[in-house]
Amino acid sequence: MGLEAVVLAVGGAFLSSFLNVLFDRMASPQFLNLLKQQKLKRDLWQSLEMLR
Repeated sequence: MGLEAVVLAVGGAFLSSFLNVLFDRMASPQFLNLLKQQKLKRDLWQSLEMLR
């Protein structure tokens, strides 16, 4: 196994770990609540803009 293959394997392992943590945090209840709040704020602003 050459150096390039080792570097690719190690890089792939780090990338996989990073993506697992990222997706776990994105699926957390706190993050999902934040997204819902942002959507509600955006919807409210759009409704207020229509009243102008």
